[in-house]
Amino acid sequence: MHLKKTAFIAATLIGSGFLVACEGTDLNPGAPIIINPGTGGGGTTTGGTTGGTTGGTTGGTTTGGTTPVVGPPLTGTIGTGTPAAGQTRNLNRAVDLFSMTSFFNIADFNNTTSVAGQIDNRGRPLAGATSLTRTFTAPALWPPATANEAVSSLTLPPYIVSTDYVGAFAPGTTDATAWTKNWTIGVNGNDDVWGFYGSLPVGALAGRTVPVADGTCPAGTSLVGPFSTVIGSLANDESRLFTAAQAVGDYDVCRLPAVYRENGTLNLTNDNVYVTASGFPGTTIGAGSFARTSPQFQITNSVLNVEPGTLIYATGTSALVIARGARINANGREDAPIVMTSLTQLRGRFDGNAATPVDTGSGEWAGLALLGFGKDHLCVAANSPADIDYSNCDVLIDGNVGNYGGADNEDSSGVLNYVIVRNSGNVIAEGNELNGITMGGVGRNTTIDYVQVHKNADDGIEFFGGAVFVGHAVLTYAEDDSIDGDNGWVGGVQFALTIQNPNAANSGYEIDSRPNRLPVTFPLIVNATTLSPANRATSGPGAGDAIAHGALLRESLRFSFNNSIITGNFPLGCINVNDGRTPTPPLTAATETFNRVNEASGSPTTGGPHFVFRNMIVDCTTSNFVENDEGAAPTP
Repeated sequence: MHLKKTAFIAATLIGSGFLVACEGTDLNPGAPIIINPGTGGGGTTTGGTTGGTTGGTTGGTTTGGTTPVVGPPLTGTIGTGTPAAGQTRNLNRAVDLFSMTSFFNIADFNNTTSVAGQIDNRGRPLAGATSLTRTFTAPALWPPATANEAVSSLTLPPYIVSTDYVGAFAPGTTDATAWTKNWTIGVNGNDDVWGFYGSLPVGALAGRTVPVADGTCPAGTSLVGPFSTVIGSLANDESRLFTAAQAVGDYDVCRLPAVYRENGTLNLTNDNVYVTASGFPGTTIGAGSFARTSPQFQITNSVLNVEPGTLIYATGTSALVIARGARINANGREDAPIVMTSLTQLRGRFDGNAATPVDTGSGEWAGLALLGFGKDHLCVAANSPADIDYSNCDVLIDGNVGNYGGADNEDSSGVLNYVIVRNSGNVIAEGNELNGITMGGVGRNTTIDYVQVHKNADDGIEFFGGAVFVGHAVLTYAEDDSIDGDNGWVGGVQFALTIQNPNAANSGYEIDSRPNRLPVTFPLIVNATTLSPANRATSGPGAGDAIAHGALLRESLRFSFNNSIITGNFPLGCINVNDGRTPTPPLTAATETFNRVNEASGSPTTGGPHFVFRNMIVDCTTSNFVENDEGAAPTP
């Protein structure tokens, strides 16, 4: 996140509109490029390895046609370059309670610091990889009962599972067997993710041979006009996914309402394209995002149902917001993902001009926000657990599109399955952008599995409080962090591929808590592969908290990283665990981040259940670990 903007505040939402539509681009790197194929490096004393193959290809051919679609480059190698001065970057400020370097290398943890010969530049295991066979046993409940405090352990969703390998992909994975196949933008060699879905056995298009604009829209939406007029003719599709009979067809564009607060279902059928209400904050489903003190606050059983293959787009500061008490049922398919994108991106694809990029920029609309009744540790009037009042909590979410918070970490905001959010993150105010998918107080009974966020101007996915888990996530070219967690989030992520933006200084993970606040942030991260850009810009880290770490973990959090890989050119190091000695309120000895290892019978020499790196591969070109990065030690 750029700034901690979340605060207690009563907000009145202004209605606005937002269109949904989307299509992919090609990030296909061509032939796999081996990461760290040179000699030396890794080990236990150096960060990064020597040598490596450079090169690779950019772009590729477009599925269904012959026009190359070139996206951001995946060229060169990741995790290569000159040997680092050493594995540890010591900033010589306030001294950490123990050495992260030594802790990471405890024998029982099975961690390593060389990725040489293990994966290619898309995170795919190489033949003969020897460090990727490690077992993760999924816990029955999360967080552990030893960290219960003000939050109860909850059952994990069924898509969080035990595995026997390290990284996002199992050994032997190919394009034909990868979980990214068919539905993602580019990372699996596929170029486009929205086309004609008349072949589907479900949805309004089932049995159709051509899309038809008949001037009708689902109840609750209003007709804008035909796709050919609003955006462009299907025959002008530069991705060549609309050909023959489909190219002479058309869709109706239907506008979503500013606020849908009915006790019922708003159905978005895949025979139309949809746009949100215009302006800020776009379209809000339900009225629970108003502050509880607002006369407009109302809890309704409002459901947004989105058929597989549906396209939604938006412009400017418009977002799609699912309020407290409401739900989204966006249940796409591998062969028909649901896509949310910008009008700019769509017009670039359907303008018939090959010189116009199909994959446009970031910040072209606001993004997707889910707001729930889960716990947030800003639901406290003072810095004492006795002051927590979850039941009356209002926290204004990043981007200011609505309020969230409550006492129910088992809440459900619905389902996101095979959903892509792209080209989003418009600036609401200076330093205040919505993330690709922003989740405030989202509960454990929400299902989020198979999602991609591409080219967001802020974070890819950010979690504020709540207990939700995400499975099978692809995060490409975020301009801030790929995964950000804060405010007492006690969920997690399994099976994640993140590729950082080459032109923005950002982190793979930025995860925070706050001292003396409950619940304590405590994520479970498993089977994630975090790659720096192959060709990071030489401008170096940016200002503020948009800094280039593999993982920045701080402010009294707990964490458990398992069976995951962090590698590449992260200028400030692979892993920085930071106590943050100068927050307000100040840390105490009991709440320092490093002290979490001493909880529940743990220690810096044996480990503990609240401070976990296990079955990890960490190999960065500059340094693997940052030591003594805190501010000046407090005056005794």
